[in-house]
Amino acid sequence: MLHQGDLTYALVTSGVNGSRREVYEQLCQFLIEGWKTLGVELSFGVAGRGYVKNPNCFGTATAADLVMADGCKLIGSAQVYKEDCVLQHGSIRLNPDNDLFEAVFGERITQPKILSDLSSIKGISQIEDFLTIAAESRFNAELSVKSMTAVEVENAMRSQPIRLAQPST
Repeated sequence: MLHQGDLTYALVTSGVNGSRREVYEQLCQFLIEGWKTLGVELSFGVAGRGYVKNPNCFGTATAADLVMADGCKLIGSAQVYKEDCVLQHGSIRLNPDNDLFEAVFGERITQPKILSDLSSIKGISQIEDFLTIAAESRFNAELSVKSMTAVEVENAMRSQPIRLAQPST
């Protein structure tokens, strides 16, 4: 997988009711709403197994992905559950390096014009702001940027890898 030029997000929460698919859809609403304010309509992808044989994560979409009106995958996410808690982490394709992409996959990446326009007109920080506002509204929370403490960094460096799984359909 090549994740270069992406904007990533992570949510950690507990007490969310519903099936894993329902929880996933609930947590993705802030992304759908945030991108809508930027003029990008998103919907959930169509279930399929083609991604298993495609090393390009953004080359195919599944029911666990958010796609644009033309079917182009914009956001891929995964979840892990532990007791009553869920971690959802995702990657948003914003500014891929065409030359690097071609060197890795042997093909050029097609970047939707609206994403190129948004990245150059709004800038990544403004896109982050719109998504933050949508998350605050959706989750009724006030978010702030904070650096990890030295203890948090140390714990993260010692921790074992977590296996993430896409939500079942």
